[in-house]
Amino acid sequence: MDNKNSEPFRWQLIKKAAVFQLKLGLDALRDILLSPLSLMLVLIDIALGHNQQQSYFIKLMKFGRLSDRWINLFETKAGYWDQRNKSVDYWLAQVATVVKDQQTSGKMSDAAKAKIDGYMAQINKKLDKKDRSPAILEDNKDTTPTSASASAETTKVDNEQT
Repeated sequence: MDNKNSEPFRWQLIKKAAVFQLKLGLDALRDILLSPLSLMLVLIDIALGHNQQQSYFIKLMKFGRLSDRWINLFETKAGYWDQRNKSVDYWLAQVATVVKDQQTSGKMSDAAKAKIDGYMAQINKKLDKKDRSPAILEDNKDTTPTSASASAETTKVDNEQT
């Protein structure tokens, strides 16, 4: 078995699986939002006596078809709609291009660097707060005098020997 041919496929497979999981998440979020909304719109259509042209539910169904195309869960062949409208695949390709460019050039955009620095500062701030928590300070009080007194005793013994 030739590992040179199988390794690129593995990375392609990992990338496809990650993209698929992202799209599944978007699809699930859409379903969670549309399910109660569709029931409400049916009740509104019934209460207001809407016909097919006025129906909010029918408009929601049209939106659902558009969102299916936008998410493109199973990578259907791009059609006219997909070329005119930016789908999830387009935006993920844009992100991949930026990441590849930064990886090959070894440079990072100033905005990305500022974002990362901001996140790191927030993490450090949270870690500093944890270090100052009362439980940790109490632990330090118990060990600090012992180590300080041990250090003082060592110094005292050293001075006596000289």
